[in-house]
Amino acid sequence: MRVHPFLVLIPMLWACVPSSEDANSQSSGHFTRDLDYAPAERLQLNEEYLPPQERTYLLQATERFRIIHRQQQQANSRKAGDQTSVIWRGMHAKAHGCLQGTFTVTREDADLAFGVFKRQNVSYSVVARFSNGSGLLQSDQEADLHGLAIKIYGSEGPFMNDAPELGVQDLLMTSAPVHHARDIVQLMDFTEAFAAGGLTKAWFLVRNPLLTMTLLRQVRQKPSSVSSISYWSRAVYRLGPHQMIKYRATPCIVPDPEQAQHHDDHYLSQELDRHATENWICFSISVQKQLHPQSEPVENYQVEWKTPSLPVARVEFEPQTPDRSQTCERLVFNPWNASQDMEPVGNFNRARRYIYKAAAEFRRLDSSPD
Repeated sequence: MRVHPFLVLIPMLWACVPSSEDANSQSSGHFTRDLDYAPAERLQLNEEYLPPQERTYLLQATERFRIIHRQQQQANSRKAGDQTSVIWRGMHAKAHGCLQGTFTVTREDADLAFGVFKRQNVSYSVVARFSNGSGLLQSDQEADLHGLAIKIYGSEGPFMNDAPELGVQDLLMTSAPVHHARDIVQLMDFTEAFAAGGLTKAWFLVRNPLLTMTLLRQVRQKPSSVSSISYWSRAVYRLGPHQMIKYRATPCIVPDPEQAQHHDDHYLSQELDRHATENWICFSISVQKQLHPQSEPVENYQVEWKTPSLPVARVEFEPQTPDRSQTCERLVFNPWNASQDMEPVGNFNRARRYIYKAAAEFRRLDSSPD
């Protein structure tokens, strides 16, 4: 009997977060539930929509994420057999390695000459972290998304007023062009349901078929290598004073898929080791401009932008051994590490302003369980 893929997703995702016994997910009060992003459908070019009660909601969501991330960190410490020396991330917990490289601006369109893309043919030093998407340590055989975070050193300011780090531009990308959640409210409901586990998780997936099917499509294919797939920002940025953009990283060369050993729990790390030590790795960075605010929305992350991709830069990594030491793991990536000409916009990025700051502060604390 053939099982419909919608039904396959529920057990496949069942173990993605701690169970309800670990979650203790009812300990944080109630959310403001009347946030409505529907008026964003009437936005013009280069506009974002801020509901009146959004800040209150985001502060509450940050506290909920803090609790859930702590639970995931503790679960990771138990699984790794390490209670003290590693402060695990609450998101993208499993690193496949960090690489040192060079970011070179190649853009030709003068309309894109802002932020880190301002000066043509200028090169910057970068460090990039490749990871799985889950907040839990798990086998590379498990269904998951994957992440690429690039920290660009020496980029020009002026920087965002509350940027955690000055002098750097962070590019955060995931291996899917859209998010499974429509907005931060649906993402928070998704996170809470998964933290609760059991029937709460299953019922949420059934009640949100578009989210469920989107996530199923995104995680059902296992990549041969994290250096052979494309990554998307998914969130939106204002490039200069007059345009909104998304950015993307596309591999310059796709490695031979026959080289990958998919049966190993850590095959992605092993493949990155093999490929990075023997070859140059590079990605082309491109941007999409918002041309039509309804078909390229800022506040709805389930809609894929279809505008042409315009090359702006190239990231290259000479042969090296990937770093999986604490030097790699102590790196903090944040979309608000940005120049004012690359301002993060939209409700996901506004939420990240609070959530990522809280996550970074939390990782500085003692990682031993309460």
